[in-house]
Amino acid sequence: MANDLNRVCLIGRLGKDDELKDSSSGKQYMKFSLATNRMKGREEMTDWHNVTVWNEKLVEHLHPYLVKGKQIYLEGLATSWRKDDDHIIPQIEVNYGHNIQLLGEKMSKQDSANVEEIKSVFNADEPPF
Repeated sequence: MANDLNRVCLIGRLGKDDELKDSSSGKQYMKFSLATNRMKGREEMTDWHNVTVWNEKLVEHLHPYLVKGKQIYLEGLATSWRKDDDHIIPQIEVNYGHNIQLLGEKMSKQDSANVEEIKSVFNADEPPF
C-alpha cells in the first residue's frame, strides 16, 4: 500500500561496543544493542533494541565511536527475523537513506575533525551506492 510507513527514530545508549561482521557476499556490516528508557506510570522502564547497520559508509566512519554507553540518535526500519518456529526476534535496520548521529558529551578536537569528515562524505552530490 502506498500510504504505509516503516520508520523508526530512537535516542538511546549502546549496551556494549558495536561488532563488525562480514556478510556472505563480503559486505561489512555492524551490529549493536541500543537501550531506550521510558516511563510506565512512575516507574522507568528500559527497552532493548537489536540494531544492524548495512550502510557501509556509516559502518566505516562511525565504528570507532560506537562504544558502550555512547548516546546516539538513530533513524532506521523496523524488521524482524525468525530464529525458529517459536521465536521471532524484532530488529532495527539502518540502510542507505537512514541516519545515525552521535550525541552526548563534548568531543575532542580530533573527534570534531572526524565528524566534519563524515559530514563531507554524506553531503556529496552523488548517491551513496
